[in-house]
Amino acid sequence: ALAENGATAAGGNGGVLKAVATGEKAYGMLVDFMAIREKAKGAPVEFVFPAEGVSAVTEPVGILKTAKNVEAAKKFVDFLLSEEGQKVAAKMGYIPARNGVALPEGYPARETIKVLPLDAAAAVKNSEADLKTFSGIFGTN
Repeated sequence: ALAENGATAAGGNGGVLKAVATGEKAYGMLVDFMAIREKAKGAPVEFVFPAEGVSAVTEPVGILKTAKNVEAAKKFVDFLLSEEGQKVAAKMGYIPARNGVALPEGYPARETIKVLPLDAAAAVKNSEADLKTFSGIFGTN
């Protein structure tokens, strides 16, 4: 239905934000924090969380088995997941992973954001076919 309504694949969040903010496009799909952050700076955009739900986009962290300083890496991960670390994430515009840490300004209440379920194994298994389907619909490479 998106393709039938003239939607195109722009290649990245930055291009989508620019196209909407300049009025080149009436709407676009991108990660929430970019649009909400730019609106706070005065950009003429509005972010809408679809009632059907959104995918969860995480900011993953991990410690490689080849890490040279595992203890420092563990402390860093502990900090990122701590209340203080999650407040830093919120200041950067991300939805904190910890309940009890306030969302950044401009976000709706956490409980109103519906996250779509994800079967990670199926997503990995189907990724190549899904990319081909997407490319077929939107004519991307």
